[in-house]
Amino acid sequence: MAKYLTPSEVQEAYGITRNHLAQLRFKGRGGPRYFQPTPKRIFYSPEDIESWIEASARVTTAEAS
Repeated sequence: MAKYLTPSEVQEAYGITRNHLAQLRFKGRGGPRYFQPTPKRIFYSPEDIESWIEASARVTTAEAS
């Protein structure tokens, strides 16, 4: 069975705050993929979080985000 993380667990494991994750979901601005099985529950897969972090790699600060 796959292990899914709550926003609090993502914050603890990766240092990405719950508020930042909520803003990414609300604004639809390229955050990690998430699951919402009920209106009040949000889950992330560790693989999706890590893929999203890896996709944000930059070589210089001149690159557009």
